[in-house]
Amino acid sequence: SYVGGFGCAAAAAANAAEVTFLDASPEALRLALHNAERNVPRAAAHTLAGDAVALLAQLRDSGRQFDLVCLDPPAFIKRKKDEIAGLGAYQRCNELALDLVAEGGVLVTSSCSQHLDEESFRRVLARATAKRRKNARIIGRGGQDADHPVPPAMPELEYLKTFFLRVSGG
Repeated sequence: SYVGGFGCAAAAAANAAEVTFLDASPEALRLALHNAERNVPRAAAHTLAGDAVALLAQLRDSGRQFDLVCLDPPAFIKRKKDEIAGLGAYQRCNELALDLVAEGGVLVTSSCSQHLDEESFRRVLARATAKRRKNARIIGRGGQDADHPVPPAMPELEYLKTFFLRVSGG
């Protein structure tokens, strides 16, 4: 969740009654709570500190479900040689996130790995949804904004990929 920007914006835009921030950094979570208190004081804000994969699995095992899950992991593919392990990490995280999305909810999932192109990321999501026996429809996609321009001669700088998925079934 880093400092809670997405969660606070989602709570403000959709009138969410509750927001849960998950991050490995206690300092980032402290700032996320501060931002939630200042920007969406009506929403109950909770934090979970620790390893994201372990925490996602704990949430799943406890039966938690969310209307919206935002998954923004670190770059798992920093070098071309990290591709196989990184693809597996992206698939595992997305499978766990899909388990947490309530029927008809939305998964917002991102990759900031420059060595993972959009089509390969889409295939990761297809495998994750098939493995979890979920139906997912891409309802939007995103990438870097104007503050991270991409020169035409350097497409590898277009590193950020985001998919918005409406999830059902399973």
